[in-house]
Amino acid sequence: MADFGFGPYAWLKDASDESASVGINIANSQTGMTEFYISDSFQKGFAHWIGRFERGALGSPGFPWASFHNEGLALSRRLKEEIGESCQRDQCETV
Repeated sequence: MADFGFGPYAWLKDASDESASVGINIANSQTGMTEFYISDSFQKGFAHWIGRFERGALGSPGFPWASFHNEGLALSRRLKEEIGESCQRDQCETV
């Protein structure tokens, strides 16, 4: 959700929660990850991705959406891999 201004990039939601809510925000470009450990360089990767959106997406017809989305997907997959062991599948899910 790079367009939220503070760059939220991860939420924690109990697997038993069947609501439409994405859960509690646990990571953003300002404070980093609060619930699980990820490296500083990885957190900077999210901040860079969010900054890329803030610097160029709004009002720019030439913004490279495909590469932006691909970078975001790669970051989210890496996040899932890194914190997967810390978060049991039946207890929470990551977005």
